[in-house]
Amino acid sequence: MVMRRFITRYHRAFCLAQFALFLMLSGSLRAQYSVVVHCPSSITGRLDCTFYSNDSVPHTIQYRIIQGECTFEGSAPTPYLVQLSHPSLAEPVPFYIENSNIDITIDPSSPASSRITGSRANSRYRYALEECPTSNAYCITQLVAANPAEIFTPFAIYNHLGELTVAQFQQLFQQLQ
Repeated sequence: MVMRRFITRYHRAFCLAQFALFLMLSGSLRAQYSVVVHCPSSITGRLDCTFYSNDSVPHTIQYRIIQGECTFEGSAPTPYLVQLSHPSLAEPVPFYIENSNIDITIDPSSPASSRITGSRANSRYRYALEECPTSNAYCITQLVAANPAEIFTPFAIYNHLGELTVAQFQQLFQQLQ
């Protein structure tokens, strides 16, 4: 009888310990992103990262550049737009972040065409821009019609608002609903 109580208590303690270990590990196994930005020697100091997540207003965080690299990590429940900027760059470097290992090599002469690997959402965005290289209303309307549910579609519309008439914009907006 005494031995049976000892085994029951031991078994309970063992099960509780396993459960506690599972809870600790499950928090560390959550999907995360890791971004490594390789900067040329002309970019020093800090890099501004503006995050346009789906459920909040844009927020900017500065990351320190150490020996030509800048690294940041986090978790993204869905892909969303991030723009890297620095005073020495003529324009920001836009890319879509998602839970993966993303590697960026900044091209200071053409920041928008910097090399970005590791983000499937970003690859789809860049492919769509290649399909529509010129900025004209017809091309944008075709892009939205072909990709209404893609994560990059609202950003593509925003980038080309100046080329759209009010009627064209209303038509695109209705396709998104």
